[in-house]
Amino acid sequence: MRFQLNSPHVVEEKIDDEVMVIHLVSGVYYNMVSPAADIWQSIINGVSLPSLTTYYVRHFPDCEKSIIADLASFVAALESEQLIVSTAPNGNTMENENLLPPHAPNAWKAPELNRYTDMQEMLLVDPIHEVTAEGWPQKTKSDSRDR
Repeated sequence: MRFQLNSPHVVEEKIDDEVMVIHLVSGVYYNMVSPAADIWQSIINGVSLPSLTTYYVRHFPDCEKSIIADLASFVAALESEQLIVSTAPNGNTMENENLLPPHAPNAWKAPELNRYTDMQEMLLVDPIHEVTAEGWPQKTKSDSRDR
């Protein structure tokens, strides 16, 4: 199964070895560092979960069970948070090796998705439609409802 970014609801940016992702509908933001950042980049570029699994098992054969479970769990978390969506099969079963992570880490480490809600209210303010004489972003009384 292949996935893609849940665009336009999700935006992402890779900065050095870290990926920042913002879900624009929920106001939740996330960060990932290696190996999660590399795995994320491969996933949103269309590399299938089986290909990623094969890639990491080839580098860490003693960790096969952990890799299978960790990658499945990571992808399930990305789907659950609605950061990625599955794509229809395009008939192409060949993987582009260039889309796999450029280098494997020295040891297997489960990918982690770090989730943050501390900026949720600010990220949900619509600066185009909610501009007031005070400027923006300004939190209105209707924005103070519990989320």
